Amino acid sequence: MEMTFRLPDEMSQQLRRLPNPDQFVREVLQNALNTREQRSNVLPVQASKWAKLVTRIHEEPRGLRGYSAQLQHDMQEFRDNFAFTQEADDDVSS
Repeated sequence: MEMTFRLPDEMSQQLRRLPNPDQFVREVLQNALNTREQRSNVLPVQASKWAKLVTRIHEEPRGLRGYSAQLQHDMQEFRDNFAFTQEADDDVSS
């Protein structure tokens, strides 16, 4: 398959000076695609437990047996500790 890309003149000239510009471009594109794929498969180190749970459910929907108790606990903890800023301010000023 052939694809056409628009590049700045300076970059085109640099590519033309290479011994094998086609091979160079293929290797650079392949490395970029591999890097992008690897990054998309990695969760950020500081991802919340909710983000991790969503990712895990997406990747292993059948592998979550036994987690319902923890999920119930986490949902209750969220409900118990949830407050709007306005409500918290009202409690302090009372």
